[in-house]
Amino acid sequence: MATVGKNYEFLGNIEQIETTKTERLIIENGPNGTIKSTNFFETEYSQKGVIYVSFNQKTFRVFLPPSKEQYVSEMKTYKEIVVTQIEDVSKVPLSVEHGIPYKLGTLFAQEFMFDDFSDRPFAFHIKPQVTSIIKSNEIRGNMPCNIIVYKKELEVVVKDKCFLRKAPSLPWLKPLK
Repeated sequence: MATVGKNYEFLGNIEQIETTKTERLIIENGPNGTIKSTNFFETEYSQKGVIYVSFNQKTFRVFLPPSKEQYVSEMKTYKEIVVTQIEDVSKVPLSVEHGIPYKLGTLFAQEFMFDDFSDRPFAFHIKPQVTSIIKSNEIRGNMPCNIIVYKKELEVVVKDKCFLRKAPSLPWLKPLK
């Protein structure tokens, strides 16, 4: 079962994340890991250019805010998509005070690499507050999953198979094989 930060709720086909004291991110799940509706593109996350990731039915659903839509052309050069999650999520600080993490360790929980088999594949990294964390013991080897990348109006820009693996630290940026 996927989980996220402390302000996460899963209510049947609706996921809600508190973004501020007055705002909630709502995702209505569709069949096969798709999204029927969301208010992500009207939230503070989207306005601040934060990429958000949700995981449902073995599918990563990536929300690209308008300020990150330039990533699409680089994403589409992939030959293989690999999601790497840090093995020990407890190393990832969940809060920061004055720019200093409460716990030492990496700042990222997951890496999304759109590998074109070049020396410099396109990748981005996600903090634990804006992604679904998969329990480490549920990730076995290079686990097959799916990925759907959405931009505004829930337009699908990438929909394909991907692989989920874990690594001792991030960034990892190593090919699958």
